[in-house]
Amino acid sequence: MPSIIEMRQQLTDMAAQLKDMTEKGVKMALDPKTDINELQAKSDEIDKLQVRMALIKQDLEREEGVGAKAAEPVKSASSNRSGGFENIGEFMAAVHEADKPGGMRDKRLVSNAATGANEGTAADGGYLVPPEYAEGILDYVKDGANIYPLARRVQISSNRLVEVYLNETSRKDPSTGSRHGGVLAYWKGEADQYTAAKAAFAERTTNLSKLTAYCPVTEELLQDYPAIESMLGELVGREFAWKIDDAMINGSGANNIPLGILTTGTGSSPNNAALVTIAKETGQAAATLNTTNILKMYNALIAQNRAAAKWYINQDLEIVLMQLLLQTGKIESTGASAVEAITGTMGMPIYTPPGAYGNANATLLGLPVECNEHCGALGDKGDIILADMSQYLIIERAGVMKQSSIHVRFDYDETVFKFTWRVGGRPDWMSTITAYKGSTARSPYVCLAART
Repeated sequence: MPSIIEMRQQLTDMAAQLKDMTEKGVKMALDPKTDINELQAKSDEIDKLQVRMALIKQDLEREEGVGAKAAEPVKSASSNRSGGFENIGEFMAAVHEADKPGGMRDKRLVSNAATGANEGTAADGGYLVPPEYAEGILDYVKDGANIYPLARRVQISSNRLVEVYLNETSRKDPSTGSRHGGVLAYWKGEADQYTAAKAAFAERTTNLSKLTAYCPVTEELLQDYPAIESMLGELVGREFAWKIDDAMINGSGANNIPLGILTTGTGSSPNNAALVTIAKETGQAAATLNTTNILKMYNALIAQNRAAAKWYINQDLEIVLMQLLLQTGKIESTGASAVEAITGTMGMPIYTPPGAYGNANATLLGLPVECNEHCGALGDKGDIILADMSQYLIIERAGVMKQSSIHVRFDYDETVFKFTWRVGGRPDWMSTITAYKGSTARSPYVCLAART
């Protein structure tokens, strides 16, 4: 019998194979020219692979000591899927039949009306591909995004996440602060009375938003370029990645958009109260960046988060960063000298470009630097950000759902592909933290104010 490691690898390889076969099967089902016997053959092929996976899984569970499941009879891994279909072959056949001229529509096919919040006329909507058959696009999102993969991601089954958090805004003693939310310790002598300490908690709610893409494709293009559907999936994934990264930085927190780390509102407006904004220096010229700006930003990032933090910059700042020096003094000639003296400001660079000194990536004060087009223009707030994006919360429900319909734009000879991703987010920290000694406010999210 194969080892546990070999069985796990087999399951991983077979899952990838199953995903590819499923995507091809769904594409066949949506093609009215596909023969029903071809669909059945594809369904049988998928079912055989699923049974093999179930058998290997049983052996793996038995080897790992999970005996209860090993005694159960083998069932097709495709049984009891969402939508009420016993397997993907049955689902594909139903879609194929419904999309044929004069075909019968299976009542288990979910359809969404083109307008209004109801599940009505099939001719006005699209058949919902069960999520098991439309996976893969979320992989494009992860691959294409720079910030989203770093976040704390939570899968939920409802439309919002309610969390209780420790209400800590200061590291000072209880007379002026709330270290650990009020759970404090005290030095005591023999027989001294204990001092009561009570934690302060608060509750917050993070709601799901909905990111969508709607792509009509002509019948001619589908016939002449069959790979267009796969290409659309990849492009939608890239766009979703771009949008979620942008929302994590700039999102307004209103109008069904996640709250970004740069957003500071007033009153009842959405607000990231944990953002530290470093003011420009007195007399600093517009659209400039100096070493003092960088040093103050670095100091405002809470020390515990430096290991996972990055600098995010507008690419226009690269030229400026390459010229910044940490001053070490000035050498001037004094008196008569036989050798011409060097004069001028001296210092050491604080920015290391990619490839310099053997570094693969750019660094600023030893922390990674990443160019990001979501950062502000040179001189605007957020043109340079220092943040630990693992301190950002992402909530998701399932993955990216994909729908297709030939009916919505039937009179235009177009098939419509619709993609939906239910995702929401907000900064994980609810406020800045005042230092135990001194008055500096620190946070995992630091930006530089506008220099105008």
